[in-house]
Amino acid sequence: MHDLLFSAAPVVHRETAHLIRRTADPVAETVCLEPFGESLLWLRETEATLLLVHRGATVKELATYNDYYGFLRSVDGALEDVPGLCHSYRVTSDSELALQLDLVVIDTCVKPAIEEKAWGHKAAYHRLNWNNTWWRHDAKVLAAWESTPAAERTSLLGQLDVVSPEPRRVATHTGLWHSLRDDAEPTLNHDALAILSALRQDTLTMAEAG
Repeated sequence: MHDLLFSAAPVVHRETAHLIRRTADPVAETVCLEPFGESLLWLRETEATLLLVHRGATVKELATYNDYYGFLRSVDGALEDVPGLCHSYRVTSDSELALQLDLVVIDTCVKPAIEEKAWGHKAAYHRLNWNNTWWRHDAKVLAAWESTPAAERTSLLGQLDVVSPEPRRVATHTGLWHSLRDDAEPTLNHDALAILSALRQDTLTMAEAG
């Protein structure tokens, strides 16, 4: 199926959500809001980006790495490419051009795919549909929908919280590694390692809590 996703990302939140979606009423020729329930999961992943910078200003985004092989493996992938990129752009521990590694932590909402078998160490999930917007249940909006003229209903929808398939950024760590500070060597300093350790622990705690 085109909406199927296999991922090794930890699940940091599970919920049976009370939601609303739009449905068409062919008899009345109108659009209704339909309340429904859905099991939702939140997957946590990271993305590491290597940037070429000059005196703090970004010159070019060189590459972005993900957690395809496991949580925080994006950082490993980025560090593996540091020596080659430093050589290509003549970046040294004291050059004006520098290399910087930024890390973002993202949560993505998906649905469980109970009918699907795992693929290796990756569990199966269903992506949310970009074409069918879901909102968090709101009793006041539901009650007001029928009595609100069709031309004014958009403002009602604007009051609802959208459950989006778009990954949600939950943390950003700018300059986790920097060629000037870290002597252009592909190793993390104590502070960076502490950040990754805290991320692992926090994610593990959330995954265990479900």
